[in-house]
Order: sequence, then C-alpha cells, then structure tokens
Amino acid sequence: MNFLRTGLMTVALAGLCISLAGAQQLQTNITRMGLKGDAAAVWAVIDREWGRSGCCGREDLRAGSRYLDLLTDDALVWYWGAPNPLSKPSLKMFDQAVDDNRPFENKRIAYELYPQGLVIHGNLAIAHYTCAVRVIDKDNKVEASQCRSTDVLVRDRPGAEWKLITWVTGPLK
Repeated sequence: MNFLRTGLMTVALAGLCISLAGAQQLQTNITRMGLKGDAAAVWAVIDREWGRSGCCGREDLRAGSRYLDLLTDDALVWYWGAPNPLSKPSLKMFDQAVDDNRPFENKRIAYELYPQGLVIHGNLAIAHYTCAVRVIDKDNKVEASQCRSTDVLVRDRPGAEWKLITWVTGPLK
C-alpha cells in the first residue's frame, strides 16, 4: 500500500513539474521575443486553446465545451488528422462523442509552443508556430509528436478579446 501511495505521489509530482515547465516555456518565449500588448494577448489565447484539457496547469475548458468560447461563431478549423475543416457546431458534436467515451481518449500531458512568426494587421492576427506534444494513449504509453500550426485570430475592435476564426495544424516532418 505504501508503495502504491509513493508511486502515485511521484506521478503527481512529475505531472506538476511538467505543468509548471509548460507554463514557464510559453512565458519565456513571450518574454524572450519581447511580446507585449496585442502580440502577448494573441499568444495567450492560443495557449489557452492548447491547454483546454486542463493539461499543464491550465484551466480545464472541456466541460460544457467552454473552450469553444475562444472561437468566433463562424470559426472553421482544421485539426491535425481531420479529413476536413470543422465548424463550431461540428466541434461541439464531436466533443460530446468524446465525453461519452472519455476512457478511450488520449490524454495530453505536456506541450510546448515555439512561436515562428506573428503578423497583426488591425483586428486580424496570424500566428505561425511549431509545437511538441506528449500524450498518454489508451494503453498507458507516452506518445511524442511534433507539429506545425497556423492560427488566425480576429477581434471586433481594438482592445477587444482576440478569438480564433481558423487554424490548420499538421505533423512536423
């Protein structure tokens, strides 16, 4: 019993360290790049979307599909591996299917985003970045992958909250 408790505490501590490292990585990238104002706000929205599962010390936005609040109502996104772009209602439908089968879903345990470029024109922002992702699969094995992504964000007016209108993500080879 003590062995099990020690093992669980070790796993919990490792998860906390990974979470803190992920949060620090994004902040370090923003700080190193000298991002402030709109640029920092854009990256913060992207990070919230990546951490939507509660991974890495982020707020769990999956319950009630709350992460969809980060998207515009007319968003059309193309997930890595998806056969076609998905609308906000499609994302919500698939979320419900995943919620019904959660024990079989891969669980993201860590990610790092590496900003490659950001262009902001008024109320439009385009962010290019690469990422490293670690998940635990249904067989309890850690899988590692790398990807590249382009996210497009918009806002209604200067000073308003940035929202994702589209993204496309694919494997980094």
